[in-house]
Amino acid sequence: MNCASSSIRKLMNNSTLTYFNYLEIIRKSYPTGLILSVDPISCLILDEIALHEKNDNPLTITSMMAFLHIASQATIHRKLKQLISDGYVKSECVGANRRTKHLTVTRLALRYYKTLSQIMNKACSSK
Repeated sequence: MNCASSSIRKLMNNSTLTYFNYLEIIRKSYPTGLILSVDPISCLILDEIALHEKNDNPLTITSMMAFLHIASQATIHRKLKQLISDGYVKSECVGANRRTKHLTVTRLALRYYKTLSQIMNKACSSK
């Protein structure tokens, strides 16, 4: 270990080391197929849908298009279509209005988040 990496390691607190443990476990999990192996933009879109649903405020396709901090509308639409076709997201009409479609996560997406939670717990327990 060189001097620079030694001094960086000294600056890291337990939380930082735990997060790096989490990243290492995630990286090792990709080839096993245990976690979603899609691009980061799709993960951000899925996270937004899941968080809004968790807070009893499901997103609509139209409201999802306003998340320009993630990507352009065209990219969001393309990634959203892929998440739906891959089975991670459902688009459903609610009530009489057939034009407004709410986005919700599927059981497959919930399994993905459960796996991430297990990885986080493992990272927190390893020192």
